[in-house]
Amino acid sequence: MSGLGTLGTTGGRTAGRGEIALHVAAPAKPNAWGWFLGGGVAALVGPRSAGFVLATVGAERGVGRKGVVWLEGGVAGGPRVVIGYRVHPGRR
Repeated sequence: MSGLGTLGTTGGRTAGRGEIALHVAAPAKPNAWGWFLGGGVAALVGPRSAGFVLATVGAERGVGRKGVVWLEGGVAGGPRVVIGYRVHPGRR
């Protein structure tokens, strides 16, 4: 499960976006690429408030013991492409 919140401006007025998603991953061998699917909801709050269904598909790969790199594409009120890296706290 993942969540995201952002705050900014649009047209000179304050606006925000929030997302919550559940991801289901296929098991992958260590240091090999594995795929995942995700779905959830996203919402815009501000001058143009709206709600969206979020759908995503991606691939991730462990990098050593400390982190994971991932690529993701999908939709949530428009197209989305994500490239990211996350660190596993406490792993050495």
